[in-house]
Amino acid sequence: MSDEQKERFERLFGGALQDVRPLRYKKSTERVTVPQDLRDFLLEVHQRIEDGDEAATTPSDDLLQCEWAYGGLVPGGDRYSFVYFPERGTSVRWEFTLLPSEIDELGGGAAAEITVHRFEKQ
Repeated sequence: MSDEQKERFERLFGGALQDVRPLRYKKSTERVTVPQDLRDFLLEVHQRIEDGDEAATTPSDDLLQCEWAYGGLVPGGDRYSFVYFPERGTSVRWEFTLLPSEIDELGGGAAAEITVHRFEKQ
């Protein structure tokens, strides 16, 4: 950021610009075994989809939630996007997208693995 930009910021917002650095994450794509707590959550999500629950049928990124995961129906599509925290108390998270049939298979135990994007704060 140039000195001119910093001065403009200070005039507009009435204070000095702090040195703020963006968070950096290490990202990898991995094939993982679905833990039981995630399987239980996906089974609940499947049941909500089957029941036509508003949380499962309204496009959103977080209407479906539990203590360690959240997600929702991707707008304009038939896929569901999820974020899961496999290691409590750390910055590790998994992000993945599933079709309703995949949610059913994983929640019901017919499938055991998924491909996730794993993020960990640097």
